[in-house]
Amino acid sequence: MSSVTYPENWKGVTIENISSFVGRGIGPNYSDIETDVIAINQKCIRNGKVNIDFGRYHDNASLVRQSAILNTNDICINSTGDGTIGRVGLWDKPNSTSSFFVDSHVTIVRPISEERDSKYLSELLSSEWIQNDIARYCFTGSTNQVELSRTELLQLTLYFPELKQQQKIAEILSTVDNLIDQTQSLIDKYTAVKLGMMADLSSRGIDISGTPETNKSYGQLRPSYEDAPELYQETELGFIPKDWHAEPLQEFLSLITYGFTNPMPETEDGPWMVTAANVIDGEIDYKNTRHTSLEAFNTLLTQKSKPKLNDILLTKDGTLGRLALVDDETVCINQSVALLRCNEKVKPHFMKLLLETEKYYHKMLDDAGGSTIKHIYITIVDKMLIGLPPNPKEQDAIYSKAAAIIEKINTEKTYLEKLKLKKKGLMQDLLTGKVKVS
Repeated sequence: MSSVTYPENWKGVTIENISSFVGRGIGPNYSDIETDVIAINQKCIRNGKVNIDFGRYHDNASLVRQSAILNTNDICINSTGDGTIGRVGLWDKPNSTSSFFVDSHVTIVRPISEERDSKYLSELLSSEWIQNDIARYCFTGSTNQVELSRTELLQLTLYFPELKQQQKIAEILSTVDNLIDQTQSLIDKYTAVKLGMMADLSSRGIDISGTPETNKSYGQLRPSYEDAPELYQETELGFIPKDWHAEPLQEFLSLITYGFTNPMPETEDGPWMVTAANVIDGEIDYKNTRHTSLEAFNTLLTQKSKPKLNDILLTKDGTLGRLALVDDETVCINQSVALLRCNEKVKPHFMKLLLETEKYYHKMLDDAGGSTIKHIYITIVDKMLIGLPPNPKEQDAIYSKAAAIIEKINTEKTYLEKLKLKKKGLMQDLLTGKVKVS
């Protein structure tokens, strides 16, 4: 088991001895119409909770085994699949007229409430060291078909303080969870505002005709086509402002390519090797990006794998359509990432913002090829029709309008990361007894 040490008075017990039931759910019989029985699947288990928004309706005529129906304070653990297996969520919802049950890919741990606090137990099972134990001792099967073994899970030993301490620790962690939830709600709210704003800005633009003194609408969103049809032209994209251009993406680029396919050595530091997995939330996630040697960077790579500052990166394999601007000169990309270098017709920050809008994002996904695994092909995406203002002042004006809400989103994301780090530290201190509570 893990090398974590606990206070001597904390009792070590197996999951079998603290649970009234441990087992998986059943295979659902999905319904295309709304019913009062909902199947909880692995997508529902996230961030320590069970999100019913990802559940699916189950045919009322198909019976559900009683043990698979969720009770308040049940703990759900994802039990199959690389990447999500082991993820833990607490079912803290009161019983309702709707029946919620877990499918056969989720395990229920139903703790004996008189002895264990469910919130404490779910946090303990989510902790880094217990997750490592679960992965090491409770997973069975091959790399592509990993399963959570009920037999091994039952024998997993956990350490607990007395019940009152469990409840106090759970209360402290719940306080941080509430702040995390509130912050995430703000991010979701601002993101929805940004999507709506960009839908208008990318189709109507900003009026910059004349000057602020001669044009009372200067710097404002143009009237819609319905209100002022004389300001618009009809194109294959629909109606766009009269002075905008609608051309294939390649007309706004001086280069479109993708990165290296050859193996590259890994080093502790040096140039960054960016893959599709490292492009997240509109930027490069350097925390999880690997390095290669400067020698390999200079000798093994061609210029197409070494983007320049302000080049746009587009994920073409894996999770498709994510974008980032290059902000470091010592970056190289592999074949899962496309490089888009803007020409003089468009500013890179504006083009990235435009490609992130739902219209162009979904167009790229719709045009993706491949039977089982989808890919964005640069020979197809470069022909995607783009509508934009030729005037760089209008491009800047549009970006400035969006920048305010983007800054709010980024501020809240930074705060969210701080809260998550704070919770991680609290879990390490409180769930191991390093810091005592009274």
